[in-house]
Amino acid sequence: RRLCEEADRRSPEVFENQALNGHGDEVALLFYTSGTTSEPKGVLLSHHNMLTMGQHLMEVDPCQE
Repeated sequence: RRLCEEADRRSPEVFENQALNGHGDEVALLFYTSGTTSEPKGVLLSHHNMLTMGQHLMEVDPCQE
């Protein structure tokens, strides 16, 4: 947490600039499968995929305050 706070203090606009200048097809996340049905492997997820998953999740299980 402190690392993020320090980075935000140094460049408070960095997240906004990345969000505005990025593209939906750029890689947002690399995660690894467990390999239960085959060899474990890395899977790339784009920003667009992440947002779409979030939208679908909210339709199924909306967050409550």
